[in-house]
Amino acid sequence: MQARALGVFVGLVVTVAVASGAEAGTGSSLKMTGLGDTPAAFRASVSLIGLTEQTADINMDKVTDQQVFTDGSGKTRAAIRDLDFDGRADVVEFFGPSGEVLERQFQMDFDPYVDVVRVYEGNRLVQKLVATSFDGSLSLEKYYDISGNLSRTARDTNFDGRADLWEYYSEGKVVNITRDLNGDGEAETIEEVETK
Repeated sequence: MQARALGVFVGLVVTVAVASGAEAGTGSSLKMTGLGDTPAAFRASVSLIGLTEQTADINMDKVTDQQVFTDGSGKTRAAIRDLDFDGRADVVEFFGPSGEVLERQFQMDFDPYVDVVRVYEGNRLVQKLVATSFDGSLSLEKYYDISGNLSRTARDTNFDGRADLWEYYSEGKVVNITRDLNGDGEAETIEEVETK
């Protein structure tokens, strides 16, 4: 069995241990690490045991641009794609046993960091994490209600790795803003926002 690095994001390495042949061997797993303490991010391994790896060279340069891992019924469980053909993963996707999307990670510029992570429940977007700094920190979290409307955000405005500004939404408008002014993780100020 050999391990191969498939892409590097935010100090995050996507690694797959693959047995010889097309089927992943016992103990193989696709690992996504580096998202730190991001609350809802899907950080666990997606088991590749019994999955088949399919590769594609989209631009025919003899370098793999896409890896798709399918189960015995042909359902995709994970996919890694290099969309700009620079040799690094641009999109990493995880899928549940019924084919539902669990998480998508996007690397959208030319640095080695994840820029956006989208977390899904029942194919519905429930959380989006965004890197707003140049060091790859996921410093903005957006949460969505069952209708797909933005319900609240959490921001790390001083880039210390912890949220210190929270905004709450109703009908698409900010109705409440809370701030942690002393860095203890608790809101000291609450500002009600009048909506018209």
